[in-house]
Amino acid sequence: MTRPPRPIGEDDLQAYVDDRLASDRLPDVEAHIRDNPATAERVASYRAQRQELRERLCPIALEPLPARLRISSLVAERRAALRSRMRSAVAACLWLSVGVSVGWIGNVIYEDVAESRLSTRLSAVTREAISAHRLFANDTSYPVEVLSDRDKHLAAWLSKRLGHTLVVPDLSGHGLRLVGGRILPAGQDAAAQLMYQDVQGSRVTFYIRTGEVGEAPLRAARHDDVQAFVWIDDGCGYVVAAALDRDQLFKIAQAIHEQLERAA
Repeated sequence: MTRPPRPIGEDDLQAYVDDRLASDRLPDVEAHIRDNPATAERVASYRAQRQELRERLCPIALEPLPARLRISSLVAERRAALRSRMRSAVAACLWLSVGVSVGWIGNVIYEDVAESRLSTRLSAVTREAISAHRLFANDTSYPVEVLSDRDKHLAAWLSKRLGHTLVVPDLSGHGLRLVGGRILPAGQDAAAQLMYQDVQGSRVTFYIRTGEVGEAPLRAARHDDVQAFVWIDDGCGYVVAAALDRDQLFKIAQAIHEQLERAA
C-alpha cells in the first residue's frame, strides 16, 4: 500500500528558503511551489527578506571581533577573577589565623594572670599559717583556746566563728592526737588553727582561712625549718605545717584532704 505524501507546511518552506531542506523532501516541496502561485509568491518574499538581511548584516559580520570577546581576553578575565577570589580566600584565612592567634594569646595571658593571682593568694595564706604555727606550736602554756576534750564543742565553735562548717580531721592513724584549736584574725575574714601533737611532743598545725575563691591542688612550701602543704577548695585555703620532713607531712596533708573530701 502506497503511503500518501506528507502535507507541505510552513517549516518546509522556511527550510527550503534557507537551503536546509532534506533532499528526499525537496522534490515534493518544489512541486508544491510550482503548483501553487500564492505559495511561490510567499517563498519569493522570504528569499527577498533573507537577501536584504544578509546585505545589511554582512558589514557587521566582516568587522573584527571585539577584544573583550576574544578567547585570550575571556581566559585572562577568568584568571583575574580566580586570582581575586584566591586573594580574598587568603585574606580571610589570614584574618582567621590572626583571630585564632589573638584568642590563643589572650587565653594564655588570662591563664598566666589567673595563675599569678592564685600563686599570690596561696603564698599569702601559707605565710599566715606558718606565722601562726611558729607563734603557737612552741607555746607550752596556752597553745590553744579550746582543748580537745571538748571536740564536739570545738568543731561547732570554730564553724560558727568561721561562718563555714569545719571538719576536725582524725590523725590518730599518723600518731597524732588533737590538742585543740583557736580562732585567728585574717584581714577581713577569719581563720582557725587546729593543733596536733605526737608522743615526742612534735606539733602539727592545720590552718583554715575563709574567703578564698577557685581551687588549687596540694602544693608544697617551706620557710626555714617549717614545711607546709597548701591547697584551696570549697571557699577556704588550707595549710598543714610542721617541722617535719616533706614526705611525712605530705602523708598527713593527704589524710586531711581525703577526710575533707569525704565529709563534703
